[in-house]
Amino acid sequence: MTSAATSEVGAAQPTFSSPAVVKRRSLSYGTRGILALTGNRLAFTAGDPAKSWEIAVSDIANLKKPWYGMGSYMTFRVNGQHYALAFGARGSTLATIPDDAAGDAIKVEAMAEGASIGRHWFSLLSRSDVTPAEPQSQ
Repeated sequence: MTSAATSEVGAAQPTFSSPAVVKRRSLSYGTRGILALTGNRLAFTAGDPAKSWEIAVSDIANLKKPWYGMGSYMTFRVNGQHYALAFGARGSTLATIPDDAAGDAIKVEAMAEGASIGRHWFSLLSRSDVTPAEPQSQ
């Protein structure tokens, strides 16, 4: 993020923010951080400033919720760059919860929470001021 962008977003109260894991390449591990929507700006802040970014919501194209994400995952493109966002507990975290009735209830609750957050983000980012999808190459 640039310092001008940081001060611009930092001056206003976010409309919505949540923890998220962001991938910038299809075949990569994600980076944990905070995703925040302020006005028409979407910003991701990570522990590593080199992995933090800020974009205009109007620059988002090809916003999708893949079926395999069960509501807790979405992808989009900005100027041809890939972005993938995941919300809620990671699978590796869920794997540490015991496989019993109480553990199963905790896992279901964690997955439902991620799906709820993902649905809310999708509704915010799919507003009418988001640009239409880029044409698919054949």
